[in-house]
Amino acid sequence: TLADALSQATGVFAQSRFGSQEMRLSIRGSGLARTFHTRGITVLQDGVPLNLADGSGDFQSIDTLAADHIEVFRGANALQFGGSNLGGSVNFVTATGYTAGTEARLEGGSDGYRRAYLQTGAVAGNLDGFASLGYYGTDGFREHSEQREFRFTSNLGLRLDSGIENRTFLTVTRSDSELPGNLTKAQLEADPRQANAGNRDSSLDQRRDTKVVRLANKSVARTSDTTLTELAVYAARKDLDHPIFQQLLQENYDYGVSLRLIETAPLFGHANRLVLGVNPQYGYTRGDSYVNLAGTRTRGALTDRYRQEAANLIAYAENQFGLSRDLSLIAGAQAVSARRSNDDQFIAAGTLDGSYDRTYRGFSPKIGALYQLAPKTQLYGNVAGSFEPPSFSETTVTLPGATAPADNEAQRAVTYELGSRSQGPVWGWDVSVYHARIRSELLIVQVETTTPGVFTGVTTNADHTIHQGVEAGFRLRPLSWLTLRLNGLYNDFRYDGDARYGDQRLPGVPQWQLKSELRGDFGQQFVALTTESSGDSPVDMQGALKADSYTLFGLKAGGELLPRLGWFLEARNLADEKYAATTGVIDAVRGSSNIAQFLPGDGRS
Repeated sequence: TLADALSQATGVFAQSRFGSQEMRLSIRGSGLARTFHTRGITVLQDGVPLNLADGSGDFQSIDTLAADHIEVFRGANALQFGGSNLGGSVNFVTATGYTAGTEARLEGGSDGYRRAYLQTGAVAGNLDGFASLGYYGTDGFREHSEQREFRFTSNLGLRLDSGIENRTFLTVTRSDSELPGNLTKAQLEADPRQANAGNRDSSLDQRRDTKVVRLANKSVARTSDTTLTELAVYAARKDLDHPIFQQLLQENYDYGVSLRLIETAPLFGHANRLVLGVNPQYGYTRGDSYVNLAGTRTRGALTDRYRQEAANLIAYAENQFGLSRDLSLIAGAQAVSARRSNDDQFIAAGTLDGSYDRTYRGFSPKIGALYQLAPKTQLYGNVAGSFEPPSFSETTVTLPGATAPADNEAQRAVTYELGSRSQGPVWGWDVSVYHARIRSELLIVQVETTTPGVFTGVTTNADHTIHQGVEAGFRLRPLSWLTLRLNGLYNDFRYDGDARYGDQRLPGVPQWQLKSELRGDFGQQFVALTTESSGDSPVDMQGALKADSYTLFGLKAGGELLPRLGWFLEARNLADEKYAATTGVIDAVRGSSNIAQFLPGDGRS
């Protein structure tokens, strides 16, 4: 899964919600209030945005097996692609006919897990092509958690003698997912395989089914020895059928252009690299909501109808100037104008009109330095701003008793970062320390409804919060056949002198996490021992309810049976630990602490 692919990526918190492709993805505490989908991270495929225009996104359309490699740009390092999120960017680079050949793959495992994958790549003159077809399915570790996904990915390239390369990317995905829901802590400890009673077939049959078609075209032209121009255009359609407490039906259409100029000509006799870019984006959603008739898929009474539009104009620049052979100074900025509008087309008696039209504007500067301590060792530091307009789920918020939707502001932050990275034959590291001061962070709080004693969760802006921590990745190869990899996170996310919460720790992710892999390579075969440890993770903003710390052990083995035939085996959670892979986020525990906010991780498999 995507969580597996990012498991050894430094600084990335990636946890599957229930063994599925959908996961909790966070970098530097991005999207703490969002327990599903993407928030605060720009997800790219081949440098072209995958996020919806409102900033949210899904993971189901990504086939990790079709990726040649994955690039992670944490924080301000994402500015070179126009990203100015707190978390940064993750870029999935698709294989080409030059980098991939023909391969067939079959997998099977516990809980009805099955996977089939076929790819082919070829080069013919100036043309090259890559195509893959994948199927992923599982009955699920938990009840009511069956997954079925089909993916087609293609990359057709043309290289011309004039120095122009053009590539067309097509992705077609269908994903059908049952949703087992959250459990109470007592239920998790008694039987982590069970589903929430309200999610199963006998009640609401909660599911999330999507179809995605995405087409992108990207041209790269080298007009001189020092000038590179990239132009990409893309369009995507997503259909959503999502029966939960209501049956949600949506059609999403997203369009965009990405233009980037890279100039590497010397400046005043010094090495220089200038990146200029502009990314206009537009998307709209047609949505209907109906009463969920006990999961029968028969549409009940219409409860909502709307049309939402999101438009962004992002302009950015970054310049790296070589002050000396080893020291570079970096300066950059991003300017954003973002519009979010909602046309409420169904206003029932006694309900308010949810229509709005809002514009958000922000400017995020960056300044930093990069020192080349050795040929493969760097020291770096920067100070950078970030700006994140709210997504639709954060602008359609209605406070109880209000006469209009809540007017949430954009989230802004200033992040200070120091770090070092090195890559050698025996050892390597990637370590950074950061401190982010955030204004108007979008968080979930509980507010009392018009019914006394009944509370509901809504997303609002916090006044001031702090995200700080350490991201550390190490690799050590003491012997030619033995490799140790360690990846650790220390997260300190909290309010900053809040009138209600003081300096209380923010919920959503554990305070620390450590993953390790000790691998031995013996000729054409390998064996590896893996561990994953996590500290306790708060669920509410007052620290009354927590997911317990845990440690998992695993085993991997694989290699080649024949020159063109490989095999692998992976055993996970060998001790069959009962644990919460991730949790929901609430403001406070009121009444009984036995509330359903825990998502169990898979048992032994």
